[in-house]
Amino acid sequence: MGISPDGKQVAYWYQHRSKAGLAVMSSTGGNPRHVSEENGVGPIVWHGPDEVLFQRSSPDLPRALVLLHLKTGAVRPFFAGDLSASGHEWHYVPSRGEIIYVSDRVSPEGRSFKAHSLGTGTTRTLATIPNLLTFRNTFQVSPDGRHIAYGRWVDVGGQRVAEMRLRSIEGGEEKVLLPAGDESHEGWRPSGYPYAWAPHGSHVLYDRRGAAIQVLEIATGATWPINGAEDDAIYEWGVVTWSPEGSFLALTRYRK
Repeated sequence: MGISPDGKQVAYWYQHRSKAGLAVMSSTGGNPRHVSEENGVGPIVWHGPDEVLFQRSSPDLPRALVLLHLKTGAVRPFFAGDLSASGHEWHYVPSRGEIIYVSDRVSPEGRSFKAHSLGTGTTRTLATIPNLLTFRNTFQVSPDGRHIAYGRWVDVGGQRVAEMRLRSIEGGEEKVLLPAGDESHEGWRPSGYPYAWAPHGSHVLYDRRGAAIQVLEIATGATWPINGAEDDAIYEWGVVTWSPEGSFLALTRYRK
């Protein structure tokens, strides 16, 4: 799911009986329009007013990011590499002219963040992280393109728990955003959590079991729930997308 740059449209994956594909609708909730039966997985990122970027999902084709024109339905290649099969472990960072992604290749040291330059065609390893959380929305890139927020497993008192960290892309400096084992954050689950960076860069969304969607203020570490988002159905396996100007959230909701 992705919100257009002007905030007026939402592109999303749909499945209805035997039909599936990509559709666009008004952000106010009306006029859904089928666009393509192209098979994709993971987030949908708007690339200008008329194209969307996503990871193609086909067992017959290499893993790749492609651009789909919403008016003509034309598809063109954007990037192919050692992408994860989940489709959730990449970000296009226009300010850097790069695709930042988690490599699908696992080494004894862990899994690696990589950056692929669209200008030069070169790929470099940013960091290799032991015990990296590799679920939906594994990591986020800050709006200014300078930092990565990610989760990893740590051992606390013999128990495997998750913590969220902030890492400088160029310098490599790190700090803990959401401490593992902290009572105020106990129960933060890595699977299916909505995880989005506010467009203004000062806040990150995350999910804590039984406490709905939480806002984390990066500068202070303060957290609080979003009112009206207490329903487990919103975030059990859902996705949260922040609108470009930061005034509203688009959420998937799975009803039982």
